Amino acid sequence: FGSTVHDERGSPHAAVVAAKVDPVILGKNIFNANCVACHQTTGLGMAGMFPPLAKSDWVNGSEERIIRVVLHGLTGPVTVSGTQFGSQAMPTFATQSNESIAAVLTYIRQEWGNSAPAVSAEKVAEIRTKVGAHGAWTAAELASLFPAQNPGSRIGAVADASVVQGAHAIALLSAVPWSGDASLVIAAAEHQIVGENVT
Repeated sequence: FGSTVHDERGSPHAAVVAAKVDPVILGKNIFNANCVACHQTTGLGMAGMFPPLAKSDWVNGSEERIIRVVLHGLTGPVTVSGTQFGSQAMPTFATQSNESIAAVLTYIRQEWGNSAPAVSAEKVAEIRTKVGAHGAWTAAELASLFPAQNPGSRIGAVADASVVQGAHAIALLSAVPWSGDASLVIAAAEHQIVGENVT
């Protein structure tokens, strides 16, 4: 048969080999189609409106936290790399496949000077199943789930203080009044000032 003639003797079950797509390239394409209007091609966002992804503590932090943000959205004020944003909510992308969410997260975690590990589709599927249907997260909700990712918070300050261990950490969280200054909580732990008024 010629190359344009159908070969009826050919097996209809012939194996089709799909080319493997680089998740960073796929992620970049998804980002450009869905995220670039707010976060910009530079990853710097828009001052006062949309937070940066470049060198962002949120992007480079916990993969479980950033998966939740993309799956369910984020609303209310959020502090990113020391700057507060609060006027715009991030929409949910729950209708995207696990592979698409993993790809876009892998892209942003490796672009613009970021150097966080890739995110797998399996991890996205695990979080999607574990959390189930959920409205947009707030920064406060995520801080309670991931305290070590929030060094400026009371819980994060204690989690980050290498001097606080075991019962001392529990005692500090329940007994030391919070002044808003993480260094005081750490100092209280270092000197085991539990139950005194640290302000």
